[in-house]
Amino acid sequence: QASFDDNPAAAEGSILDETGTIEFILDAQGVSAIDFPKRAFKFKQGSRLTVDASQYLVSPPKRIALISGTKLEGIELCEKTVVAQPKLGVAEIEVGRTPKGETLYLKVSKK
Repeated sequence: QASFDDNPAAAEGSILDETGTIEFILDAQGVSAIDFPKRAFKFKQGSRLTVDASQYLVSPPKRIALISGTKLEGIELCEKTVVAQPKLGVAEIEVGRTPKGETLYLKVSKK
């Protein structure tokens, strides 16, 4: 299980800068999400997020949380790519809104 330090006292929130990359590599059951329930997660132009779902074995349909926050600022500026599809389905990255904020999901559908 992955973890990030979340410092609510930091004024800017969490930032993935222009040269930053977050890589999610799913195992057979999925992946641990990055969760900032009280802060925004910011993406700068040029940032990248990749997902390797080649080892994922749960039958679709499934929606897997990747990053959650009060807001995903600049998510449209981030290059988001599924670099390897799951064996049992087709995956795409999408943003969902909830009463608590926004979440970046990996949506796995049947082939």
